[in-house]
Amino acid sequence: MTRLMPVELELQGTVIRLDIDHLPSGATPKPVWLWWSGTDASEADSDRLWQAYLRRFDIDHPAAPPHRLKIKLGSVAKVDQGFPLGNA
Repeated sequence: MTRLMPVELELQGTVIRLDIDHLPSGATPKPVWLWWSGTDASEADSDRLWQAYLRRFDIDHPAAPPHRLKIKLGSVAKVDQGFPLGNA
């Protein structure tokens, strides 16, 4: 049996709402909410946090999934011919 215990938690930080002007795809942009453990965020901090978010997003969401990379590099044709990947 699981028992739930009430817990009081106090967090200090800054919630930043970023409004995006436009997206390359032309889709309607939604605001991006970021949380930062700092308490006095300046405009320079929000710019730095946005750049850090973009870098992390690029790491977590590569432009092409690995199976697409194989198709782009022509590796699928090699596999279909019975050659191991990487051999010409």
